[in-house]
This record gives sequence, structure tokens and C-alpha cells, in this order.
Amino acid sequence: MINCPNCKRLIKENVKFCPYCGFKIEGYLREEEKVCPQCGTPYKEGQNFCKICGYDLREKREYKTIDWKIPIIVVALIALIFAFLYFNGYILDNKPPVVEVSSKYANKEALLTDQKNELTIEIFIIAKDNRRLNKIELFLNDKLLKIFGGFSQITYTWIARNEGNYIFKVIACDNAGNKSELKTMNIKVLKISSPELSLIPEGLEYVGYSVAREGMITGEDVLLRRGPTITTEILDAMSKGDIVSVYGEAVSRKENEAIARYDTTMRTLNGGDYPINSGRALLIINDEDIYYLVEVEVGDGKLRGYILKEDAKKIYGDYWYYIRNKRGKIGWVYGGYVKINE
Repeated sequence: MINCPNCKRLIKENVKFCPYCGFKIEGYLREEEKVCPQCGTPYKEGQNFCKICGYDLREKREYKTIDWKIPIIVVALIALIFAFLYFNGYILDNKPPVVEVSSKYANKEALLTDQKNELTIEIFIIAKDNRRLNKIELFLNDKLLKIFGGFSQITYTWIARNEGNYIFKVIACDNAGNKSELKTMNIKVLKISSPELSLIPEGLEYVGYSVAREGMITGEDVLLRRGPTITTEILDAMSKGDIVSVYGEAVSRKENEAIARYDTTMRTLNGGDYPINSGRALLIINDEDIYYLVEVEVGDGKLRGYILKEDAKKIYGDYWYYIRNKRGKIGWVYGGYVKINE
């Protein structure tokens, strides 16, 4: 609808003449002219206000609405990537992980025997990191043995088949490239051949340890013997405080073997007195009322006499230990004179 330029009444745009006043509309409006959107009055390009109604004809600036969806999605993706990298320790992490390595054989002697020519050794690794571990490297004698993923607890099984001194080293790395302090563990593997074991009386139960235990001699002049009885050959004598390696144990099944409980005196068969020190080995020959008839070793010979029963302790059911002493000699020692260091 437009206003008739003559009578100003609203008429249709496509009419040729005004139906009210007859004014010729066709050809009046040039193509380049525009009409006021409020009253329909034609106006020329560059005119600021309608001369009829005063409408502001200046072109209104169109403001486009910004679509924030894409920027928000981009920012969210950046935040997620940053969070992933941060919490998984790829960025902003200068703290190295901590690692520990252990085994029941650590810093001890693991034993191979003629009967058992390989030994299964479990190695335990525990690693911690403030963010996320990347890998753990295990070395054996400075050669890479195994690479593990970023697990905090690992149990690795290693088979020992040969004698030697084996040094295990462990280092942990996190996702930022920080490395832990190098941790080391030593395992010494020995091959024990024991011809002396053939001298054990038939039926004796021997239990060999898979790892040597450290022991200490608790008495003076403690005898090292070829077998786990007081009647076998003496191989050496040890002093109080001597450190020994203990390889196994056997239970005494000799009911006629005993040791002196205290310092006492033995009445010999010829009527003389012979001093018996505490811990002296006694072989019981006969049980006579309140006495035992016993036999003791004296130099290269033997001496018999009587000792009060209360002064003797039978060692049936006690342990004997199979050991190597500080001079490298292997043999048996009565368990009452060895303290095992746990």
C-alpha cells in the first residue's frame, strides 16, 4: 500500500490512477525512488526524513547474532585435552616416581643343589607416582631384562640355573619423562654339592633351605661334625659369635644322645672325677636309677662315667643345622648352639 501523492489516501501500489482523486499514479514513481515505510510517501535516495510523517529514513544497521556454539565447543575440547594431559602426568609434572624392589632372596644366598638344579625366584616391584606411571625397567647385571607398563605393583618370576652374583636394578618413568632413583638388589646363587649328606643315618629327615640363612654361634668350642649326631667325625671347632651360613636342618632321632645342662662332674669308672663343661656332648650308654652311664670324647679316645640325670639334657627331637663356617668348612652343628638371624 502507498499514499496517493495528491490526496494522500492509501491506495494499492499497482493501480494506474488513484480511485479517490483520479491522480495518475503510473509513471509517477521512478524506479530509483523509494517509499516511506510508515506513510508510503515516495522519497529520493539520500533523504533522511519523510517530508510527510517525519519518519527516519536513514538505513538501519543490521546486527548479526554471533553463534557461540562453535567457540564453546572449541574451548571445551581444549579444556578436556588439557585435563587429560595434566591428570595423566604429561604436562606440569616435575616430581619423579618412587620405586622399590625386593625378594625373599635379596642380599642372601640362594641355593642350588644336586637334586634341585634350578630355583624359582620372585621379584617384587612397587612403584608410585603423583600422576601416572609410564613404564618400569628391570635390569639384570646392567642388561635390560624386562620392560613393564605403568603398573604400580609387579611380581616378576626369574629362574636361577647357574651360580653367580646377580644384581637387579629397577627404574620407573612417568608420562612426563621423570625418572625415579635407581634401586638395586643383590642375589647370590650358590651350587651346593653335599657328599657329607650321605653320612646321615637312614631315616633322618633333612630339610634344605632355598636361601641360606645367617646364623651365629652362641657357645665356646662348638664342634662342627660330619653328620647330625655326636658320634660322627669332628671337622672343626667354632667360637662364640662366629657367623655361619645355614643351609638346612635335620631333627635328631638318637634317643641316647644328650648334652650337659650345667658345669658338672662325671664320676669315672675307676672312681676318679672328670669335669664336664656345660654343653658337653654325652653319649648315654645306660640308664641307672638317678644316673646315666655316659661316654665322652677325650682327645683321641673316650672316657666313661656316671652323671646325674638332672645334669644331662637329651637332645632327641632337637635340630641340627647344616652350615658353612667362616673358614669355609661345611658340616653339622647342634642347633642349641646356633641362633638363626631372621
